[in-house]
Amino acid sequence: MPITYAIDDSQGIVRVKWTGNVSGAEFATHIEKMLSDPRALSYARNLSDVRDATGFPTGTELSVDLHHVIAPRLPHASWTTAILVDSSLQYGVARQFEAYAAAHLHCAIFHDEAEAIAWLLAPQ
Repeated sequence: MPITYAIDDSQGIVRVKWTGNVSGAEFATHIEKMLSDPRALSYARNLSDVRDATGFPTGTELSVDLHHVIAPRLPHASWTTAILVDSSLQYGVARQFEAYAAAHLHCAIFHDEAEAIAWLLAPQ
């Protein structure tokens, strides 16, 4: 699976790792799995590390997944996501996701993991 997640109990976040080429269907499957996990939902914060990803869902796929998979599970915009990038392609896709997601969750893009975690742990 090109997207995996792990619960980081020590920091109270969900760590998501993207690797290789990620399709829209794989993204939707990951979101459904993660948002069905009571432990992940209890933290409501995740660090999505896309630095090892080389391909991404299209803008249409991101939009559809946000509205049909994520939004129904997060009705009160209580989820916070920090996206960790290191290329302009990754930043562009993350920025597109951030724009689509604004009504459903708090989102920010980072190049530095420590800054991303500090933002996640700060009161929103």
